[in-house]
Amino acid sequence: MSPLSPIRVHVLYESSNGAEPHGCSVIRLLRPLSHPSISEQIELTYGTKIPEHPIDVVIIERLWVHQFNTIELLLQLRSLKSRDITIIYETDDDLLNVNSRIGDREWPTPDQKNIIRLLAREADGIIVSTKNLAKTFSMLNSNIHVIENSLDETLFYRNTKTTINKKIKFGYMGTFTHLEDLIFVSAAIKNALIRFEPNVEFEIVGIGDEYTIQNIFGETPVSIKRVPENSVPYEKFCHWMSENLQWDFGIAPLLKSIFTDSKSDIKFLDYSLVGIPGIYSNVPAYADTVQNNITGILCDNSIDQWTTQIERMITSKNLRLQLSDAAYEHTKNNRTLQLNATLFLQAILAIKNA
Repeated sequence: MSPLSPIRVHVLYESSNGAEPHGCSVIRLLRPLSHPSISEQIELTYGTKIPEHPIDVVIIERLWVHQFNTIELLLQLRSLKSRDITIIYETDDDLLNVNSRIGDREWPTPDQKNIIRLLAREADGIIVSTKNLAKTFSMLNSNIHVIENSLDETLFYRNTKTTINKKIKFGYMGTFTHLEDLIFVSAAIKNALIRFEPNVEFEIVGIGDEYTIQNIFGETPVSIKRVPENSVPYEKFCHWMSENLQWDFGIAPLLKSIFTDSKSDIKFLDYSLVGIPGIYSNVPAYADTVQNNITGILCDNSIDQWTTQIERMITSKNLRLQLSDAAYEHTKNNRTLQLNATLFLQAILAIKNA
């Protein structure tokens, strides 16, 4: 590679079916590394297999393809090193502590956690999304770079449509892995829905467990908004979210644990770029980002506090508008790839040249 030629980077993204990358792969690696602001400095390829064509750097994400044992993986890594390829491990979740409590489902398995440890130890460097993640992986590798999540500004737009619905609508967006968080605040949600009936409704995007949702919320005005199948891929989902989430505010409850202490503030970014003001659990994921009562509301994890803050948002249009404006401006001016894609390039070069 000459000093003026682009660095050839190949991403081995995580895929549970050996085909399409997960949303986190797109957010953390594929969109940043292909962003126009650094496209002349990086020649990007990606897939689930180690390429035969010449590359300078390989970035291995999370658990990659879920199928190697440690011996097979070690041979793959040795092969990469024999080709003088820099190996970078990247993760946005503390998968070593994801099931640390009694009764949690056993994923990743102990063998898969050993794979993660091997990838982290053998890598020339690691890129993570939060400071707490860096602390976890510092026991396995000393060359760690923290790059916070940033969103591609071309995929979102702030929805300023006015609706004829006079009801206040608030919502929650999350995958099935966050069902426990939603269950925790369900009493506060029901309290608000009953108090302000029939002028308030609650909408859920994601989760997927309709039976449990029905059992939790009963006859209160709670609906599940389904994402059309053709809008599930990340880029299309961003457009769908910008167009279809007609919420007066959103909530982001997150129970504190070893695992969630390393989570990122991605939901704050999602809500803010489409103009949705939010209430966020006062936990590490949000406490360092959300300016309380300025760019969002930080809420201690108690039913009383959640009830109070939800009712506060329902009753104050001015508060909702102020939070929406401030959160949007903060995210647009600080947490988009137009500003931050270069941080990935800098980290890759630093690890390669270490």
